Amino acid sequence: MSLLTNATIAYRIALEEVGLLSDYHMEHMALALKNGLPPPATSAQLISEDSYETFDTTIEVWNNNGEQVLGGSAADLIPTHKVLGFSTLESEGKSYRVFATKYNDGVIQISKDMSSRNDLARKLAWRISQPVLMFIPLLLFGVWWLVSVSLRPIEQARAQVAHRQSKNLTPLTTYNLPNELIPFVKEINQLFERIKHFLTSQQHFIADAAHELRSPLTALRLQVQALQRAQNEAERHVANQRLLEGIERSTRLIEQMLLLTRQEESNDESIDSSIDLAQLARLVMSDVLALSQARHIDLGSDRMTNCIVQGQPNTLRVLLRNLLDNAIKYSPENSMVNMSVYHNSNQQPVLCIEDSGPGIAASDMSRVFDRFFRGQQEAAVVGSGLGLAIVKAIADRHGIVLQMGRSSALGGLQVELLFPLQQSQ
Repeated sequence: MSLLTNATIAYRIALEEVGLLSDYHMEHMALALKNGLPPPATSAQLISEDSYETFDTTIEVWNNNGEQVLGGSAADLIPTHKVLGFSTLESEGKSYRVFATKYNDGVIQISKDMSSRNDLARKLAWRISQPVLMFIPLLLFGVWWLVSVSLRPIEQARAQVAHRQSKNLTPLTTYNLPNELIPFVKEINQLFERIKHFLTSQQHFIADAAHELRSPLTALRLQVQALQRAQNEAERHVANQRLLEGIERSTRLIEQMLLLTRQEESNDESIDSSIDLAQLARLVMSDVLALSQARHIDLGSDRMTNCIVQGQPNTLRVLLRNLLDNAIKYSPENSMVNMSVYHNSNQQPVLCIEDSGPGIAASDMSRVFDRFFRGQQEAAVVGSGLGLAIVKAIADRHGIVLQMGRSSALGGLQVELLFPLQQSQ
């Protein structure tokens, strides 16, 4: 397509140049005749007919009486135009370019066949296009070679990915890559690193889950066997009650495991909903009210300041409920658990939960957020060891800073959640 366009442009340029050159020659020929002819003659002084025919050009001269004093045989095919200057006319199916000028009281008219001008233009266009046509194969080869060399590093990078095993997440090399592709390959390497981290985390989770599920499943089997060996109604009632408790613990463990997995895999979900933290805290307190009443725990609040935070309401509700569950479970009966919402000195939203339990030993503080980890103080309470791991996963997604320490008011554990400052503040 581009070759045809170039040929058309070359032809038009050649035609225009040939036309200008031909007009120039015709005009100068007329001027030369004007200076070399004798005064206008009469019909009796006509010069030989063929004297002023040159190839495709015809010269005609008329005197002041309108008689032709010069003209060849071809002049009979050209009508007497007598329009001064340049013009184009049709005669006998041919096109002629005509130039006429005054000669004393007479007229000199020079006519040129347009077909000859077009033929010359085509020849010139062909001569102009020949070098281009000869250069095209070399140009195509050069483009092919240049593209092949430029894409060779890309092909090498593609081969690195195509031939590696599914578990091979080592970074792709950026050696000899074009500068434009290096950021792209680096992003792929970062994706590999995230996938590697995710797979490693999942492998550890599966291993821990398999280990943790082994004990409750074994206990369930023993409880079923105890139920089968029961000799009377009282023994069956006790065995049945223990079996239901074991099933409940196993169900709770599985629910916590699934919840933790969802939290760790939901990094792409939006967390930009505006939430009234005090209102959410009251809602969570109502969720655990039955548990606190069953253990005669005084669940209350010192401060409930309206604080607006950004996050997922349902997810933050899970975080707060897990913290309150732990606070109530680890506090002795007839004690207190307190939840407060306020702004600190930096106007940062803070949610604080204090309990009357044993707290967390300093030696366990570094591992308290690990999956399935349970410290020495937690051994007496039934649990899965996943509650604080879920809390940490949700807090990290929301940019919440967790601070743990000893409650000066209640003597147990104090957990502070420092929420990110809002832009409006």
